[in-house]
Parts: sequence; structure tokens; C-alpha cells
Amino acid sequence: MKIYITKYAFSKGIIEVDDLEKTPLNRNEPVTYKEEVSQFTETATAGEWHYSKDEAMKTAEEMRIRKINNLKQELKSWRV
Repeated sequence: MKIYITKYAFSKGIIEVDDLEKTPLNRNEPVTYKEEVSQFTETATAGEWHYSKDEAMKTAEEMRIRKINNLKQELKSWRV
């Protein structure tokens, strides 16, 4: 089963994972996975992983828009 991780969407992009240690029964369960380039096991909680690439891209876009809005608010507070 393939899932898509958005936990590190800003730094690593959306990560595709095929090899899960345990298949999640529902979306509220955390998933444990190991990236190909890493020797460590990582965990993504609910909302940080998705069943489809479209869902993952939608979440990443929402994260991007939220981040831009937060940065705009921060810039407004710096202005004198």
C-alpha cells in the first residue's frame, strides 16, 4: 500500500512510501515508515499522511498558503 507523507512538505517535499511497517486501519492512526535514504524509522501522525497524491498535494498547498499568510502577518508587525 502506498501512502504520501506531508510532514516535511516544506523541506523534503511530499514523500511517497511503499514499505510500511504496519498498514493503518484508519486515518487517525499514526504510521511508521522508513525512507530509502535514511536508516531511521519515522512516524507520521493523523493529518501528516494521506492515501492519495491528490490529497497530499491539497494539504501541502493549504500548508503553503497558511505559511505565506503567517509571514505576511509577521512582516506587518515589523513595520513601524
